[in-house]
Amino acid sequence: MTDPMVLEAQRWVNETYGGVDGYVSCDTDGSTGWATVLSLTQALQHELGLSPVVQNFGENTLNAVWAHRRLPDSETNTNIIRIYNYALWCKGYTGSPRADMWDTTSQSSLDDLYEAMGVAGHHNWWLWARVTRALLRMDQFRLVPRGSSTTREIQQYLNRTYVAGYTVPAMGLVPCDGYYARETQKGLLMAIQYEIGLPTSTITGYFGRGTTTALKQQQYTMERGDTGRLAYLFKAACWFNSPTYDGLSPIAFPWEDGKAEFTAATEDWVRAFQDFTQNAVHGMGTFQTWAELLISKGDESRPGTGSDTAEVITAEKAAAMRSKGFAAVGRYLDEHLPPGDPYYIGKKLRAGEAQTIIDSGLKLIPLFQYNGTVLANFTEPKGYDQGLIAHSKAKEHGIPPGACIYFAVDYDAQDHEIGQIISYFKGVRRGLGERGAHYQFGVYGTRNVCTRVSDATGARWSFVAGMSFEYSGNMGFPLPVNWSLNQIYEYNPEADPPTGFTDGTIAPMGLDKNVWRHGADPGVSRLNMDERYQDMIRQVQFVRRIEAAFDEYRETHLGVPESAQRDHVMTFFRHLKYYEGQWPHVLEPVPDPWIDFLSSKNLWLDVDFRWPNDPVAHTSVDFQHLMASCQGMLKYYSTSVNTTLGDGTGWLGDLLAFFAEWRNDYDHLGGSEFCELYLANPNKPSALGEQDLRADADAFNLAKLLHGSSGMKVSEALESYYLTENLDTSDLRKAHRRFRSFTGDRFGGTREAVASVINGALGNGDENHSSMMMTIGRFVLLRDLEPWEKPWNLGDELDGFVDGIAGKLIELANAEPEAS
Repeated sequence: MTDPMVLEAQRWVNETYGGVDGYVSCDTDGSTGWATVLSLTQALQHELGLSPVVQNFGENTLNAVWAHRRLPDSETNTNIIRIYNYALWCKGYTGSPRADMWDTTSQSSLDDLYEAMGVAGHHNWWLWARVTRALLRMDQFRLVPRGSSTTREIQQYLNRTYVAGYTVPAMGLVPCDGYYARETQKGLLMAIQYEIGLPTSTITGYFGRGTTTALKQQQYTMERGDTGRLAYLFKAACWFNSPTYDGLSPIAFPWEDGKAEFTAATEDWVRAFQDFTQNAVHGMGTFQTWAELLISKGDESRPGTGSDTAEVITAEKAAAMRSKGFAAVGRYLDEHLPPGDPYYIGKKLRAGEAQTIIDSGLKLIPLFQYNGTVLANFTEPKGYDQGLIAHSKAKEHGIPPGACIYFAVDYDAQDHEIGQIISYFKGVRRGLGERGAHYQFGVYGTRNVCTRVSDATGARWSFVAGMSFEYSGNMGFPLPVNWSLNQIYEYNPEADPPTGFTDGTIAPMGLDKNVWRHGADPGVSRLNMDERYQDMIRQVQFVRRIEAAFDEYRETHLGVPESAQRDHVMTFFRHLKYYEGQWPHVLEPVPDPWIDFLSSKNLWLDVDFRWPNDPVAHTSVDFQHLMASCQGMLKYYSTSVNTTLGDGTGWLGDLLAFFAEWRNDYDHLGGSEFCELYLANPNKPSALGEQDLRADADAFNLAKLLHGSSGMKVSEALESYYLTENLDTSDLRKAHRRFRSFTGDRFGGTREAVASVINGALGNGDENHSSMMMTIGRFVLLRDLEPWEKPWNLGDELDGFVDGIAGKLIELANAEPEAS
């Protein structure tokens, strides 16, 4: 929208200074923007005697305003008065209708601006220089939409405490818009540098050697009970990094009305932050925590077990890396330049190199980058093409399906550029998705890039370029919730002096040290998975197709939330067999539009659809049973002695059917004998056969995985459970310990604990073990039994049955490998 006063300013400044040496004209469109305020900046430079004029309010301009030593109400140069009035109009304040006059309207607006900046009452010539610079920038001092009032409170505190009193001479006024961005981060760091005793002449807002040395001193460690300005600044840094995460659950920092005390609540949040960022967890503000709060690389000297390099990894290099604690290395799947090109660096993974890496005991982290250093490289067609190439190269090197390939954004992408980068990653997703292996994709880049790309495209993991801590995309942005690796230090053999990685047995090599997050991307530990996993891989791929279809379904069914994906996926797999009787009451009816939509996409099931092969047990799995049980146990998740309707959809429902089978057909057998003969016996079909019990255990274990990670997809849980090797144990997956996990997590792990839960579940005289709904459900499931055959009426006769169940579960658990 055209502002007549802004238009007047544009015309006046161009007409008046058009012939001045260095002057650059602005558009005369009546819209405020950088071009207008920079033209006004050049006008002010000319009036203060600077030549040639430049499009920057730098130190020379600041010093010239300072040396001029005149506030607007005492200014006699009408051109300068015009510049100040026009600057007010461009900032959104009301200047004098006569721009060559400084009147009460102008002064009132200036007073409002001072108050918004947090420096009300400080009208002096040395502060005025900084106010002038703020006027002639696009910084905002009013709270903007979606800005935080707490953040604005901190921004005003910084201006009032460290700028208004000329406390930190090099510090400028930070914006007061409620957003934590580069200028606010720089101001916060300068305030901290002042409080930890750095000479004012060395305070620059750069986290360098002096800041590191000072913060390592014991007196600057923050802990419970500390008060004062440094405690306030520490808490401000915590607020700016909030929320942190417990898994995927956000934890907001308790600001406590700006109270300048390190409280118990502060300590609790700091512990969660330290755990999330993989620093030492103790709840105190040590140097390591200060560094993590203030710069994206954190403490570069802390341990990092991940790495990445453009160099070929030989067995000797891998051994050297292992000896120094590295456990994974990122390598590039390809290079877009031919060997003869002057910029060719030979970074691509060589034939056989992946096997060398894995044989050495390192995990492989697949990377992909075709240039990726300027915005023009990021278009959806290029992303699609590169997704196809990455898929082809990954298969060529034997990288198994499900592995995550990180695509690089290797420059300081500005916020307004990320929309185009998101289009590129949508192309990547499409390219990978067209091929059968369905590799996951991740993003490498700044914190801002990683977060925005992940939110918009579903990138599985983020590889953060934390080492580039002065990138704008790393300043003022928290660590992504899905971070997997954080790049914090570069070993560089070409530095002066050289800092290449070596253990004395190899020539110095270029290597980046990364913090590798526990429980995140496991990397690649095996190439060319053998055939026993192919059925599982195909099933996970099929589940991913259903998940992808759900994303399309939401586009035409706007009332369906994204969080409903897991329920919709599991509902699809149960809709042919588990939809009548009690099921609509326990898990809601099957939504017909969802099933119809999948049918339109040629996605359907046969009523006898089964998962052909369990890669651990080597037998088929009733996948419909598994998903129905998992859905119920997730909805009513419990690990207490009390049983729920969720248990009723899985192990308890089968247990009650097994009990009814005993009383109806085998009541001549004692309970313990019946369990010994028929419980999970592959040669004797029963209501609780081997496949049923295994599916019940898997359903609970999968529900536990999904419950513990609200953002995890069903496909990811299946992959994690059946296909992903434990990092600490060769060739063992979670499914290898299915009954250990089931009996331990659901029943308490001992025979006595299992018996206690089973007794309560059967209602053996202790109704407190079950919810009212489960009590009703138990009556429904056992409705065909005569009253004297109900478990709560059997008395001692039930004990053998309960003991038989408990003994069998413990037996199955003990037959599995122990956790290492």
